Amino acid sequence: MYVAKQPLESRIGFRDDRLERAAGHLVDALHRFTTSTLSRLAQNRAEQVMFSRFLRNEHVHLDQLIYAATRAGRARVQRAGHVHLLVCSDTTEVNVKKTQGYHQGDGLGVTGNNSDPGFFIHAGLALEAEHGRPLGCVSLQLWTRGGAVDRTGPESQKWFTVTREVQG
Repeated sequence: MYVAKQPLESRIGFRDDRLERAAGHLVDALHRFTTSTLSRLAQNRAEQVMFSRFLRNEHVHLDQLIYAATRAGRARVQRAGHVHLLVCSDTTEVNVKKTQGYHQGDGLGVTGNNSDPGFFIHAGLALEAEHGRPLGCVSLQLWTRGGAVDRTGPESQKWFTVTREVQG
């Protein structure tokens, strides 16, 4: 279960302690389970409501969550002090066409087929080179695309961004 006092590296930096506690509970649940569905992450209905309210709170911003996640991963990399790291990165397409009726389409672009609504995630995971033990997420980029795709434009920079962010 979540402990009230979080290590400094895992604190997100909300001014409200209730938001900080909810973030801690959510991060703890994400580490414990291999799902991102709130109803499966929560131990009970009250926790599910807390997660949902936290994620919908106007003071919770995606960039804060990304910064906290990657900062914690980079701190683990620094503490481990390895000379060599293996950083795996790949892009995931999140297609939300089947759930269109359940959410507002604000901020969504098109997916790889240039018609379905969705977005893309490009994550970089640092591993110990010798044993392959995961050290954490060191880079995380999210973006949407319009109808026309420019393969030579900023989207291709995702690979270089991961390298820059790992090097620090």
